[in-house]
Amino acid sequence: MSMCFGLTACTGQSGTAVASSASAVPMPVSAAHTASSVAATEALPVHDLIKEPTVPPQYGDFSFDMSKLTASDMTDMTGWTKHTDTANMVANESGVYWKPSKGAQVTFRHIGQWTDGTGAKQWINARLTVNDTNDGYLYKSANGRIFIGIGHWNNGVTQRNSFDMTIDFQLDDGSTPTGFRGVTGFTDLDGPGAGSGPNEGWELLDGFDAAYVRADAHLERFGTNGWRGITDSDDFLASAPDSKHNMQHYLGTTFTGPSIRMRYSNAGGYTNGSNAWPVPATVAYRLTYDVNGGAGAPQQKQ
Repeated sequence: MSMCFGLTACTGQSGTAVASSASAVPMPVSAAHTASSVAATEALPVHDLIKEPTVPPQYGDFSFDMSKLTASDMTDMTGWTKHTDTANMVANESGVYWKPSKGAQVTFRHIGQWTDGTGAKQWINARLTVNDTNDGYLYKSANGRIFIGIGHWNNGVTQRNSFDMTIDFQLDDGSTPTGFRGVTGFTDLDGPGAGSGPNEGWELLDGFDAAYVRADAHLERFGTNGWRGITDSDDFLASAPDSKHNMQHYLGTTFTGPSIRMRYSNAGGYTNGSNAWPVPATVAYRLTYDVNGGAGAPQQKQ
């Protein structure tokens, strides 16, 4: 979002057509977007959320959702410096933020529950490692939630601000979950509006299986498996999460394995905030069958 607080996005003109689920292939960059300063590298299949509104149900075993994260959920922080000022920072934030050095780490405790191969639920912790950063940070919003932030307003910087991170998923005992897969997404990716602007985006660098974007998305391809906002911005909190305009600013994705790498970025001179948060309407759950009083009726485990 512009002055991105929480989860917002921005984009404008419609994107290129997205492949259907039956024959998903990387989406080409449209001729209208060839002026991008960053060439797009396309390796992941792209699915159209209009034709395919939910991801395959096996990925519903785990949702990587940072939307309820608070400071009390952050443990084992190394390489971070805490600040308490609001100068040129993300709007609606509390003035508390943590700037990392390269290699900094933090664990988000009990980020979500995973349904394993036996149907049992286990808590998952997410360990974030900073691979590289150009004015990236974690900040506490006015409502106490933790978000990933990048950039400062009008600081004279012209290169893109960025935050390159790896997330390792772990069980409570520190071991690696076997057969792990899940779904996540990034909402409210803002574009520049009528003039210059943030071109807020995420790149799916490693560990991901596919991207999910509407065929009429207000997003363009960039970087490595990346999508960023074009033309307009989105006020994510102003309507239902799965409203048409919100979904036009949404990048969903699936992953397999206990580790993913991603990069958040925006245009220099702007500040934005985002988080991993899959829109619930896009998440399907596997049906499991339990014997209930000998009846054997099917039930969906949530």
